[in-house]
Amino acid sequence: EGFGRQHLACRCLTVDWSVWSGVGMGERLGAVEGLIRQGIAPIGPDAGVAALRQLLASPPAAPAVVVSGRFGNPPTLEMERPELPLLRFLERPRVFVPGVELVVDTTVSAETDPHLADHVFRGEQLFAAVLGLEAMAQVALALTPAIEGGAELPAFERVEWLRPVVVPAGRTTTLRIAALVREPGLIEVVIRDESTAFAADHFRAFCRMTLEGGWWRPLPLEGQGDGGIGVEQDPGEGVGRGAAARSARGGDQGDGGVEYVLDARRDLYGGLLFHRGRFQRLGGYRELRATACFADIIGDGTAGWFAASLPGQLLLGDPGARDAAIHGIQACIPHSLLLPVGVERIVCARLPSDERLSFRARERRREGVELIYDLDILDCDGNVRERWEGLRLRAVDRPPAPEQWTAALLAPYVERRLDDLLPGAAVRVALAPAPGKRAQHADAASAALVRYLLGEEAILRHRPDGKPETGGGWHVSLAHAPGLLLAVTAERSVGCDLEPVAERSPEVWRQLLGDERYRLAEAIAGSRGEGRDAAATRVWTVAESLTKAGAPPGAPLVLEQVDEKDGADGWLLLRSGRLRIGSLVAPMRDLQGPAALAILTEA
Repeated sequence: EGFGRQHLACRCLTVDWSVWSGVGMGERLGAVEGLIRQGIAPIGPDAGVAALRQLLASPPAAPAVVVSGRFGNPPTLEMERPELPLLRFLERPRVFVPGVELVVDTTVSAETDPHLADHVFRGEQLFAAVLGLEAMAQVALALTPAIEGGAELPAFERVEWLRPVVVPAGRTTTLRIAALVREPGLIEVVIRDESTAFAADHFRAFCRMTLEGGWWRPLPLEGQGDGGIGVEQDPGEGVGRGAAARSARGGDQGDGGVEYVLDARRDLYGGLLFHRGRFQRLGGYRELRATACFADIIGDGTAGWFAASLPGQLLLGDPGARDAAIHGIQACIPHSLLLPVGVERIVCARLPSDERLSFRARERRREGVELIYDLDILDCDGNVRERWEGLRLRAVDRPPAPEQWTAALLAPYVERRLDDLLPGAAVRVALAPAPGKRAQHADAASAALVRYLLGEEAILRHRPDGKPETGGGWHVSLAHAPGLLLAVTAERSVGCDLEPVAERSPEVWRQLLGDERYRLAEAIAGSRGEGRDAAATRVWTVAESLTKAGAPPGAPLVLEQVDEKDGADGWLLLRSGRLRIGSLVAPMRDLQGPAALAILTEA
């Protein structure tokens, strides 16, 4: 150090090494094992050389540095450690080297963390993924230097929810949250659980920050600063708009507007969604498709997430709003139970608990049993508050079919199941209440529904024979049931029909269907244990879809072999030459009973 002060042109650095493994004095003296038992971790040769290279490449401000592994709390070394902030998940520090590593233990139970009782899946209390993000943010930010003007939030990258954290009812479990600075601005954080002896990562993520002016700063949200993404706001809280709401809103049913209500508490929670209490925050859906949705999040500024005796501050804001945005996507895939397993990147915000928010999600792609979505959480002015890129949702099971399907959920369900039964068909499906009995109202609603599926530029026309058509290479088919309208589009021939199951005598059904198709209905009824009227109505809708697709009268129909798992939920697959028809019989609330639906496309 003295030489360095006298020769300023010369770089002088003193490196004080702790014990090495495999080489060095500690190894020669046989002291390594004893030091390990005292909590002193030796430096591996590769790690030591890498540290030296780093020091030579970027010399520190001080002329002397200490390089070591973990060393516990030896009496010969005093290290200045700032006081950790008073936050829920910083309960008991085990290891704390400021700017390097922080490991804390936190004990959780339904008594100290009442949110656990609201997040029960198949009888087990689960520590929610959004609370895991909060815990990781608290530990990561406690590890980094304090920021002038308050703590900034990190961007999460490569988030993985690998194993559930189960907290048995009436018992406690200890979480171990460990954060390690991997490189400047990048902190790896993991959450482990005593149920796996802290030997396995349950949650894992990287917290990314930039370094500006000596302080840690979060990465910017792309597109922020221009007012965010503007969206039209629905003045009604908790009122959902269905499939045609985005393009066809703007009035009552008399002027062609098409809308319907999806009540999240009645139609989703307690059935498709297991969330309770603090997590039941979904309002109405403004858009709901098989691959996209747009919905409101209800504010709840009264919910307490931790016991009154514990710190209540949440760095990321309202976890209930964030969780609602994730589980709200479930309505796009109502026949598969989805759980989040990871996300590529999250640019976080402090979500307010007492303001109305909304979220918009769009499917990026599907990979086997996983669906990848991009998700934005918006404020009441339509500005993006938080962005999730590459959210991975895994289908883990098939939930029980609802007692009655609503039009809002039936449309994405039908589109998804057709994609399973007819791979590559790429059929788009929309369902909405018919606006009235007057022809001009029905025509306006049909046009609005087609615009919803194909875009505002789509123009619906009818040929002299009544067949609907639109430009741009798209084929379209429409069906009207009492009070309900079905629209189907694809880039190849399509046909559809929708009919309530009607009670008719065998003679009447034989006259309507013809002998050959009536025998097909009897065969379906006999093989599936389905009532004669349901099977006959099914065949009737299949025949109507053939007619709408231009098939000749009396075109032959063949019943395809359907896997038991595919047929268990009311679906059958039929064929007429190159035309294939998916057929469903299911109870529908809008039609006040069981109904048959058929959708046809070319192979």
